[in-house]
Formats: sequence, structure tokens, C-alpha cells
Amino acid sequence: MSDSRATTAAAMDPVSPCVSICVLDEHGYCYGCERHIDEIVEWPGLTADRKRGIIAELPARRLQRGTPGA
Repeated sequence: MSDSRATTAAAMDPVSPCVSICVLDEHGYCYGCERHIDEIVEWPGLTADRKRGIIAELPARRLQRGTPGA
């Protein structure tokens, strides 16, 4: 028997914003997804709320850095 709570939690967990353009700038930010290397490494262990927070920050980072949208 499966635990429907685990399935529901996994379904609500935000997916990684990775776009397979994995190149870091001199400050450790990825040109593809705009996440910092620390956020990329920690992603699997982050809470869903923290993941959503990071995802919410990405458009502003892209604008601030002047990198094209992926």
C-alpha cells in the first residue's frame, strides 16, 4: 500500500528550474537557471516553500544580471 500523503507532497514539490544550460559565472550563478551553485547543490533537500522562494527570485535575478531568458 502506498502513502497518499507522500504522493501528494511530492506532487506539490516544485520541479527544478534547470534548463540544462549548466554554466556558472564568476560569482557562482548559473546562466541557465539563475540559481547559485549552493542552491543547485542543496535543491533536493530544500523544503517546497524554500524552492518556491528561490523560483520566485529567478526573474529578478535574470533582469538584474541582464541574462537572456532560458
